[in-house]
Order: sequence, then C-alpha cells, then structure tokens
Amino acid sequence: MPQISKYVRDAVKAQLAADTTGLNDRLAALWTSYSLDSGDLWKVDWSAESANFLFGRPAITAIEASSVMTFPFVAIDAIRAQNTNRVKFATFAGPVQVAIEVHHSWPQSAVINDFASYVDATEDAMISALNDQNAQFWPPNLLWNGNVAVQRGPLAFGARNWLQTVSFLCQFDRIA
Repeated sequence: MPQISKYVRDAVKAQLAADTTGLNDRLAALWTSYSLDSGDLWKVDWSAESANFLFGRPAITAIEASSVMTFPFVAIDAIRAQNTNRVKFATFAGPVQVAIEVHHSWPQSAVINDFASYVDATEDAMISALNDQNAQFWPPNLLWNGNVAVQRGPLAFGARNWLQTVSFLCQFDRIA
C-alpha cells in the first residue's frame, strides 16, 4: 500500500532532525546573532517520547491543557493532498501540502520589547534546514522545490504567559 501524506511527513521530520544540518543545530548557530540569551535557546526532541514534538495539528489550547507537552512546541502535519494524475498509472501523483507549526512561549509576565527575534531566529533556522542546497536528504518519489510560506500568528496571553505561533506551509509533489 503506498504512503502519501505519511511519507511526506516522515521526510520533513528526517530533514529537520538531521545531525549538524537540522533545525536544532541551525538554531544554535543563529541564536547569538539575534542577541538572544543563551539560556533561552531551545531544542526539539525528535524522539517518539518527545514532550515538544508530535505529528498532527493540535489546537494550541490542547497543548496548554496537556501536562506532558512543553514549549516551544513543534507540530508537523499534512494538511492537503490532491491526486492530479501527473504520472499515468501511479496510485497517487500530485501535490501534498505540509504545515510545520512552532508554538513559542515566553515566561515574562510583562511585555518585552523584542518578542520578534525569537521567532525570526526560528524562521531563519527552519528555512535554512529545509532549503540548504548542500544538505538535501529527500527520499525518492518526493519532489521539494523549496516552496515555503511563513505565517505568524498574533502574540497572545497564554501558555507560560506569552504565546506566538509561526506556521511554515510547504508544498511537495509525491508520486506513489
């Protein structure tokens, strides 16, 4: 049985979790260039027992209510797949759109003058991990052309005091 969305989700996770070229290493390399406190540097635990990563797209209120999940939190989910029959006789041949959502939270109870730099560093590290031409590890029958859109949600009061979600919408082509 061919995998469509799962195949793409697993490939995205593998790309972001890669040693030395994944999200964690790129975030660490960028952190000080944004004048961010090294004590605030965060990492994603990509393991099956992770408290800050999952496949799916939970509502932020569900993450907040969970006693096992921690912030910042990363979720990966396929949000749309469409068979466009781009390849004759394939079970599926078409675009698969994946959303990567990073939910940031800050412990400060009062507004700080620069919430944006935390999210900027995440944006740069994420796009670099996805699009670095020297570190492409995509599996066969999956085309990634670097098409990523970034959308930031508003700052809101929640989680550890302040909360902001940044979404990365990625367009892949899958043949199964």
